[in-house]
Amino acid sequence: MSVTTPRSPGPQRKVLEELCGVDASCPVRIARSPELGRFLVAFRDISEGEVILKDAPLVVGPQAESAPVCLGCHRPVGLHEPHVCSNCGCALLCGPQCEALPAHEKECQALRNALPNSAPLLLKDDGNWQCILPLRCFVNQPKGLFQLEAHLDARKESGAWFECERNVVKVLHNHGLLMNYPEQAIQKVCGLLDVNCFEVRGPPDETGRSESLRGIYPNAAFMAHSCFSNTHLAIGPEYTLIVKAAANIAAGDAIVFNYTDTLISTAGRRERLRNSKYFSCECTRCTDPTELDTHLSSLRCPDQGCLGSVICTNPLRPIEATWACDKCEKTLDGSVVRTGLVGVQKELLEVDQTNVEAMETLMAKLARSLHPNHAAMLEITQALSGMYREQIMDEGPIVPTGLLKRKLELCSSLLPVIEKLEPPLSRLRGITLYEIASPMVALAKQKKISKVSSATWAVEVRDQYVRCEELLRESARLLLHEPPTAPEAHLAKVALMELKGVRQEIAELNKKCAKIARKKK
Repeated sequence: MSVTTPRSPGPQRKVLEELCGVDASCPVRIARSPELGRFLVAFRDISEGEVILKDAPLVVGPQAESAPVCLGCHRPVGLHEPHVCSNCGCALLCGPQCEALPAHEKECQALRNALPNSAPLLLKDDGNWQCILPLRCFVNQPKGLFQLEAHLDARKESGAWFECERNVVKVLHNHGLLMNYPEQAIQKVCGLLDVNCFEVRGPPDETGRSESLRGIYPNAAFMAHSCFSNTHLAIGPEYTLIVKAAANIAAGDAIVFNYTDTLISTAGRRERLRNSKYFSCECTRCTDPTELDTHLSSLRCPDQGCLGSVICTNPLRPIEATWACDKCEKTLDGSVVRTGLVGVQKELLEVDQTNVEAMETLMAKLARSLHPNHAAMLEITQALSGMYREQIMDEGPIVPTGLLKRKLELCSSLLPVIEKLEPPLSRLRGITLYEIASPMVALAKQKKISKVSSATWAVEVRDQYVRCEELLRESARLLLHEPPTAPEAHLAKVALMELKGVRQEIAELNKKCAKIARKKK
């Protein structure tokens, strides 16, 4: 279930120590409620940036749709010809050095025992990666794993049950694996993986490319959901999950995490949660027709003379509800809106998302019917921002001003939404601030070189650099919370280097501004 800040009486201190595996200063405890079951609450006031938990995984492995990864170290193996494990004759590895790594040790034995049936599991069937993590759960039997919630009854009514039956249960049994375990047991493991796993960034290969993995964390699994999170998650050494407070948390408040994406609409978030976590979210954001005044689900009023936003009167039942303009009397039927939004999603799936012109054209088309902050518009904005970033990098030292301005415009449009929906300590906000500062710095440099405008050009450029300094400083502050090896931590170092250069520019321009002021006198 989703929550915002429930409070409940705390358990015994012994439970606290058993949960966290640390000393009594640990700031969280387990609470219980009929709606949520067991969930984490703050044992005392927790400050923004403070570490709440450091949680070691029970099991880690490839995603269902993963590209080939080494089953020893989890690095991508597509760059070179992979090494096939000499012991099991099945697993793909980086080389012989990965054969004895702990991640592969016990599954290697199981695969070897099932030979020759197990050999095609990864070598001839184009990679049944969806089977690897369930297999690891059974062969490793990690303590506490099988006590986690799997929502079997709900899964039996969903497509997930039949998918796992076809792609996991039958595949494993056909390859001679887990023959002593009935379908129900394997389905339970697939369920608890779907419900409790966190996405984990795998280690990079020599090109910097990595694959997303999945991991189960026994303590973090108790975090309840809210579409407005108060936690910041990062992966440290040995896949340790580091949970920090993303805002100040009062004693008794729930420790919550957003198990969906921030920049998707209420309907999209609730559908994902129903299909993967088997509950319907009714948090503050989901029940607000304006999504905390961000309008990620809103439409433009069809009356061309009206500048209002069409919002859903009942966001928990959008198909049955009436959609009404917040400025005029215009209303739309929920079923009509749904048909239109299905068409929008179809266009997003069909458009070439690597083609700048096609994406710009689609954005202009959808802008006639969708609110500028609608989730579909933000999806296009993010895609275009990434493409323009690559174009700017390819341009070299002289970048067209129009390209920089368009990149700045797109990223700046994202920031107000992110600041309303993300907590103060936000990775997404830190990245976005840098994406705004970078073209702004380039534009300031161009303006300084050209020395255009009036005699006060130095003041104008200096003020622009001062804004860049604010953005870069805040971006670095947020991204320095990332583990040292994370790409975001590298971006923080880049931001700090650019910040140094910006401060030098400001110092130089301050001298020019003082000189101009003296001349005026």
